[in-house]
Amino acid sequence: MPDLSQHVLGETETPVVVETSDDCREAALALAQQGNRTMLIFTHDLDPKVYNNAPFVDAVSALARRHHLSWVRVLVQDPGRAIRSGHRLVELALRLSSRVQIRTVGQQYRTYNRAFLIVDDTGLLLRESAIRYEGTVNFNAHTEAREYAHFFHKVWDTSSPDPNLARLHL
Repeated sequence: MPDLSQHVLGETETPVVVETSDDCREAALALAQQGNRTMLIFTHDLDPKVYNNAPFVDAVSALARRHHLSWVRVLVQDPGRAIRSGHRLVELALRLSSRVQIRTVGQQYRTYNRAFLIVDDTGLLLRESAIRYEGTVNFNAHTEAREYAHFFHKVWDTSSPDPNLARLHL
C-alpha cells in the first residue's frame, strides 16, 4: 500500500487499492485522524483487525470530541463477537454515548455484503465484500461517499440499539 501520509481529506482524489487487513487498518486510521465532524461505519462484525486498535479508537474519540456537532455512527450486522471480546469501539460508545452510537442492522439488511467507512461525507474506505479486505480508499470521493451515506442513513433509520451492547459493562 502506498504511503497515505500525503493524502488529504477533501483534496486528494486518487483512489488507493487496499488488499489486506493491515492496509484497511492504515486507511481507516488515516481517514479518522483527518476527520472533523462525522464518521459512518457499516460493518459485518466490527472487524477487529481494522477497528479494534488503540490508534483508531483514539482518532475516533478525538473526532467525536472535536466539535459540539461532531458524531460517529456505527451499523453492525452481527455484533456477537464484538460483545464477547470487549471491542474498544464498543467501550468508547459506552463512554461517549451521545457522540458515538452503535446500532444493529435490521433484518432486511443483514445480507448486505459490503463494508465501508465514510468520514466527513467525503473520505471513503470501501470493501466490496465485508468478509474480505480488498477494496479502495479515496480521500475525496464526494459523490460516491454521499451515495453510501444515503444508504447508511436509510439503514440506520430501520435499525435499533442492541441491548447487549448497552449491558456490556453492567
